[in-house]
Amino acid sequence: MNVQEPTFDLKKNNPFEVKKEIASQEEKSPVVIEHIVKSELRQSLISKEEEASRPSPTQAIEGVVQTLKMSNTILSCERDPRIYVGDPEHIKTGFFFTDYVQYTIKTSPIGSAVKRRYNDFYWLHETLQKLHPGVYIPPIPKKKRRNRFRDDVIRKRMFIFETFLNACLEHQDLKSDKYFFYFLSLDNEDQFENIKKQATELPPVDRIENLATAAGQVRLDMSSEYLQYSKSSENYVNQTEYLYKKIRRLTNGLVTNIRRSANIVSEIGKLFEDLDGITKNFHSKLVVHESNKFEDMHDSLNKMMIEWSDQLRKQSNTIHKNFLCFYKYTALEDDAIKNMNIARAKFEVEANLAERELNDKKERLYNTNDVSQWELDEEKARLIPRSTLIDNKTLAFEVMLGKETQAVKYQNNMLAYLNYATCSEISRGLKSRSVLYRKNFQDFISKQSEQLNEMQAKWMNILNPEYDFDKEQQPKFRTSDAFKKSFGDNKLKKSWN
Repeated sequence: MNVQEPTFDLKKNNPFEVKKEIASQEEKSPVVIEHIVKSELRQSLISKEEEASRPSPTQAIEGVVQTLKMSNTILSCERDPRIYVGDPEHIKTGFFFTDYVQYTIKTSPIGSAVKRRYNDFYWLHETLQKLHPGVYIPPIPKKKRRNRFRDDVIRKRMFIFETFLNACLEHQDLKSDKYFFYFLSLDNEDQFENIKKQATELPPVDRIENLATAAGQVRLDMSSEYLQYSKSSENYVNQTEYLYKKIRRLTNGLVTNIRRSANIVSEIGKLFEDLDGITKNFHSKLVVHESNKFEDMHDSLNKMMIEWSDQLRKQSNTIHKNFLCFYKYTALEDDAIKNMNIARAKFEVEANLAERELNDKKERLYNTNDVSQWELDEEKARLIPRSTLIDNKTLAFEVMLGKETQAVKYQNNMLAYLNYATCSEISRGLKSRSVLYRKNFQDFISKQSEQLNEMQAKWMNILNPEYDFDKEQQPKFRTSDAFKKSFGDNKLKKSWN
């Protein structure tokens, strides 16, 4: 029988692309269908070299792909918002419940003010991690059972909470997240608890199709250089971790010694106060009382010691914040970077295992030659003769176990996303750290300068009470040109108390 072969593009490597051309003629004759399929298979599948280079049915897509697009919030539309954490309050709940510390969170310029405790911060952190895989989520303090009501612990937590929230603003996906917005703005306790419950019940995002982003798209890339960068960043973190720990340990000793010195200076001040009282008592009993500068000197020295002690305590608090708190946050950032690399590596192991198990299962099914057990993808296989599938292993692997093959492909797509996202997010996190570094030590230098100016002015006022200390006459501690060159302008916004 003479059969005229229909025309279609033989340059296509995938025989499934000819479905539309074939479908228009499938009612004519099954012989036509078989002739077309076999002709196409000869062009694209017969060569073993071509079979080896043929993309796997579970291979990840590479490039930019669409995701769900997040809706804007009032916060996400602001260009330069700022979040402040302050006013810690020890809440006593009674015998049957656990006491906790409550913080006030203010967001400018939207004007919201809410009260949150540690458990609320923990919920937000877990929610962001669950809904935004591959995004660097800034760290929060670890849970602490002991000493959590101590002043230095509360100050440290406030610093880390504030840094965490403002760091979230730097990523548009986190800034646009509705649960992040609710955390900052919802002041009704019952409504907030309902939102928390709703978010807690959401499953983790494990497929690109379920991922929501501000841009509505993400990049998928399995290039090896991204994996190499992740490994290099992990090595960097491991190498610097010991040095940061040593800085914290030495700084902690410095703060302890300064506070001890403040107590010693305060004790000396009390001794001068006692000397002042004894001297005044002595002069009060003289028949002829003469003015004695020695008496005034004791009083001046007492005041000087009090001021000196106060300044030392202020200095210890400054060092505690700008060194201890800062490097504690840095250590938490390092843990977050490690966890991102661990999560990506774990997902890669799971994806590779799933693909290996799927291929093993397909191999076993193919060797049975029983097409009825292959759980074929009907959309792809309906036009392909069963004898062709038995003869061509590559084609058979593409159409058998359709649901499982698609599930593994979703997993590989997610791995390609995590491979690129982990690298780019770690890079972004380290760049953000350098900016935070600069701001932190600008703040430290500015406060040190202010404290020295204040100390110098008060001491001179004690020594010469008649001296007029207006702004022009006050002695100024001048920051060296080297500091100015290194850290730039010191005009920093003051945090509210």
